[in-house]
Amino acid sequence: ADWQLAGELRRKADAHLETVGSGEINKQT
Repeated sequence: ADWQLAGELRRKADAHLETVGSGEINKQT
């Protein structure tokens, strides 16, 4: 179903943002 695909994409996007955010924090410290 479309909503299942959307949920999967959203989880991947969230995980990607967390990874990028952690990388930015690590660069600053």
